[in-house]
Amino acid sequence: MSDQLTYPEITREDKMWAALAYLLSPFVPLALLLLEEKKARPFIRYHSVQGLVVGAIIWIMISALGPPTLFCSGFLWFVLLPWGLRALRGETFAIPFVTDFIEKQQWI
Repeated sequence: MSDQLTYPEITREDKMWAALAYLLSPFVPLALLLLEEKKARPFIRYHSVQGLVVGAIIWIMISALGPPTLFCSGFLWFVLLPWGLRALRGETFAIPFVTDFIEKQQWI
């Protein structure tokens, strides 16, 4: 898979929603995937699915490991920040393991 996919007609709104899919994960990506007009936009869908899976992984880790990991959750937000900024610039990128998984599931 190439690290940079191209989608025609990416709007500023698409970029904003894609960035928020990482920064406010897993809540915003879930909402975007439930809205037909947003789900129909390939760029938003790509980043929403990635953001949802990454956000779910983070929440599962926090829940499974308990209260000591709540401190680490702030650090995990800084991991999501660069991905959100790249989405805001209109880039697509592969997240190791996550992107391969969601492609195999045909979610994107």
